[in-house]
Amino acid sequence: MNAFAFVDLLSQYDSGVGTQTERLTTFLESRLGIDREAASVAVQMWRHTLMHGGNPRPLPRSQGGDLAEGRYLWLPHWGEPWLRSPDNMTLVNGGSDRILNLGLSDFVADLRLAAESLLDELSLTTEGRSCVEAVEQRIARAPIA
Repeated sequence: MNAFAFVDLLSQYDSGVGTQTERLTTFLESRLGIDREAASVAVQMWRHTLMHGGNPRPLPRSQGGDLAEGRYLWLPHWGEPWLRSPDNMTLVNGGSDRILNLGLSDFVADLRLAAESLLDELSLTTEGRSCVEAVEQRIARAPIA
């Protein structure tokens, strides 16, 4: 949950445009090199259902608005040797289901590198620094209920 909350923050620094789901998916695709379908499933499963429901949940697969047979499931791994690094954040077929392989240590390492790269990039320009400041100010002004 914490890692995907961090993805949410970084995606605001990176572009800040579009819906939350689109922004996070685009960040994972462009900055971590994750396939678009896998990134979309990861955001729905590891950000939205986990954050709002307390647990990741199987997601129904849909094709063009029609529900397809099967679901999206997940399989977390610690990393090597259980899951090769190139197979991290990839979808594999499991009958009618599609399974998102998540290599926990690889995902955290990839996220760290993406964060360092993005923050270095933003620090080089006035616009980049202003963007980070604006996001931070917006977060600091979030209303307290």
